[in-house]
Amino acid sequence: MKRIVVAISALLAVCLVFGGCSAADRLSSGAYTEGPAAITDEIYKIDIEWPRGNVMVIGNKKAKEITVKENDGAGVALATRIIGSVLYIKPAKPGKEAGEKSLRVIVPSDYNFKEIEIRTKTANAGLRMLKASRADIETDSGSISVVACVIDDETELESVTGGITVIGKVEDYDISSVSGNVSITSDCIPQDIDIETVDGIITAQLPADTPAGSLKTSTGGKTVNRLTNKEKGENYSFKSETGNIFVLENIKAE
Repeated sequence: MKRIVVAISALLAVCLVFGGCSAADRLSSGAYTEGPAAITDEIYKIDIEWPRGNVMVIGNKKAKEITVKENDGAGVALATRIIGSVLYIKPAKPGKEAGEKSLRVIVPSDYNFKEIEIRTKTANAGLRMLKASRADIETDSGSISVVACVIDDETELESVTGGITVIGKVEDYDISSVSGNVSITSDCIPQDIDIETVDGIITAQLPADTPAGSLKTSTGGKTVNRLTNKEKGENYSFKSETGNIFVLENIKAE
């Protein structure tokens, strides 16, 4: 055992001295598997980096495992790896973007993830019919959509020019966009809302009994607030430098 430890220590020392294998290299070397994947491990977080094309993570009642695949199109293949309970997904070739391929991740709908994180450049990113404590999506020019999902902690969404749409049960909205429009339709009374754009239009449909006494809007455009419950509640903030702001009743909410 001592010989093995000494040998390993010597090898690591050589790597560090000659710069041939950094800590990051040792962590990633050989860890990714290229191509479609079917995963039965217990996964608490999904971390996706997919520059272009489309990214969709979908909950399916019939699914028994997590499947990862890409649609036909130009570009490089996908690669996956698992560290602990985190599933990482990215293009297979470092330094190359994923062309116009679309990434599709199917998960069992009864999974309750701690976090789903997606980072893109121009890719559209979406979540459908799933449960998570936190959702974090960032894109430059792609659109973002979170539909029919239950997010019981924070939903942090950021886009430069793409539109952002959220429909479902979300407790905490933290959304920012430069020129893209933002639309949320909440099936529950949120604990917190913080939405900010530069010149995008903000539309928020909230349950009719949502307390709106602490709601704040700031815009150089037009503001319409149709909520009638003026009791003080949670702090909701809507800001747009030039875009209009509409706060409406979601008559379909329970």
